[in-house]
This record gives sequence, C-alpha cells and structure tokens, in this order.
Amino acid sequence: MKILSFNTVYGNGFNKGWWQYFVESWRYLYAGTKPFRRLVELVKELDPDVAAFTEIESGSYRVNFVNQITTLAKECDFKTVFYRAKSGPHSILKKLPVFKNFCNAILLKEESAAHQYHYLNEGVNRLVMQASIAPDIDLFLVHLALMSSVRKRQIRELSNLLKTNKKRIILTGDFNTFGGLPELSVLATTNKLRSVNHYNQPTFPSWAPKRELDFFLVSPDIHIKNFQVLPSDVSDHLPIFLEIE
Repeated sequence: MKILSFNTVYGNGFNKGWWQYFVESWRYLYAGTKPFRRLVELVKELDPDVAAFTEIESGSYRVNFVNQITTLAKECDFKTVFYRAKSGPHSILKKLPVFKNFCNAILLKEESAAHQYHYLNEGVNRLVMQASIAPDIDLFLVHLALMSSVRKRQIRELSNLLKTNKKRIILTGDFNTFGGLPELSVLATTNKLRSVNHYNQPTFPSWAPKRELDFFLVSPDIHIKNFQVLPSDVSDHLPIFLEIE
C-alpha cells in the first residue's frame, strides 16, 4: 500500500522563497489553477492507494471554483473521498467566503465508508480526520498549530484520542514541529508510535529544506517497505511518501 501525505498550501504555488509570502501575498486572494494542475500530475505519477492532504481547497472563487479534492478524485481514480473544513465545528471561519473552503482531505482508491471527524479543543486548525485504510489500520490526519504552547496542548489531547483506538495506527500530516521530532516524543511513547523518517530529512521549506514538519508515525508492527521525502515545486512543503506491506 502506497500513501502520500502533502500540505499543498491551498494551491498558492509558493515554491521559490520567503519573498513570495510578501510580494505574492495576493495569491491568498487569487491563486488560479496552474499550481493545482502540477499537483494533479504529481499524484498521477505517484499513483498512491491513499492520499492525505492538508491545506487543500474545496472550490472558492480564488481557485476558479474548482474543488481540488473531488477533481483529484475524478482524475486520479480515487473511489472514496473524505474532506472537511479544518477549523472548529462552531468557528466563524466556517461561514466566511474562502476560509470555509480551506480543508483537509483523505482520498482512497478502494471503497470505504469507515471514517470519523474529531476536533481538538484549541487552535485555529482543530480537525483530526480518521479513516480506515485496511481492516486493521486507521489513518489519522492532522495539521497542528503554529504557536508552540497551543501545539503542545494539542499534542497531549491528540495522544489521549489515539489511546482509545483499537486498531493499528498511521498518523500523518503537518505537525508544525519547529522543534523537530522531540516535540512528539510523549505522543509517540504513549501510543507506541515510531517515525519512519529515520534520517530526519527536512520537509520545509521546499526550496531549501531545513525543518522536519511533516511526519508519518506508525504502530511498531506495521512493516515499512519504503519512505521518501519527494522533490516537488507544488508547495512550500515537500510531499512525503510511504509504502507499507
């Protein structure tokens, strides 16, 4: 089974340098579809069985009303699609134009109905997605807070959530761990998870990677066939790619 995990930065196409966040900040208002088309080609080339995306658009005016999630599903032959706005269930952001289209998503080549949405108590990005990707494996997708103090409390809450799960676990997403893997030590130890990125290859920023923000943490009895941090010009993050038996 091949699994892709990727923060696509809403199809903004930030991939050259820090200056883009300022000089091309207009991309948050209008990004068009060119960066998204590069994402489609990447997914077609990799042909994953499961694709997990943070910061992906469900179709506002800024991307010409293209629902990036369902378009990927159609063009890349995913049969099952789960997605939801990343803010809290009662957040005002879920009612605002554009912000209500900022989502996380899980796409599967196989048909599956088993999924849940959980919400953390703090932060702007509160959504935790859970989907069954095999009879005995659940995939969890997260995008944690930028602020260290909030992120620390989110990690503790996430750890408690995972403890209730009875199946083997693959936890992935953008953890914003500017302190690196040690930030996740309590979560990993409590739930007996291990990082598959043995050499701590950085994933951010894509043009000159220095920090490991994106992870696959897996249960100890999941056999890893391959793991890669992939080169890409789609986003300011690099995609991570896992193959398991």
